[in-house]
Amino acid sequence: GIFSKKIKPKILEVGCGSGANLWMLCKENFDVYGLDASQEGLRLCQETLLNKWNVEAKLKRGFFNNLPYESKFFDYVIFIEIKLFRSSKYMHFFYFFL
Repeated sequence: GIFSKKIKPKILEVGCGSGANLWMLCKENFDVYGLDASQEGLRLCQETLLNKWNVEAKLKRGFFNNLPYESKFFDYVIFIEIKLFRSSKYMHFFYFFL
C-alpha cells in the first residue's frame, strides 16, 4: 500500500479546520498533525477528535505559506481545501498529495 514503507508515517493536514479528515488518519494509527490559521477551528478540532472519535492529533496554529515545521519533517502533506477571503472574493485552492 501507499504507507507500507514506514510503520507510522508522519502526516500533516494543512487547513485542518474542525478535523473532518484528521480523525480517519488518527483511527488508522498514523502520526497525525493538523495546522490551521484559526485558533477557534483548532479548539473545535481537538474537542471533536477527543469527544466524538476518541483520538488525538498534534495541532498547531499557523499558515500554509510559513509552515512551523522543519523541512522534510513529514512523510505526507494533505492540502485539500483552504478558503481565503480577499477583497470580498471567495477563492478555493484544491491540492491532493496522496
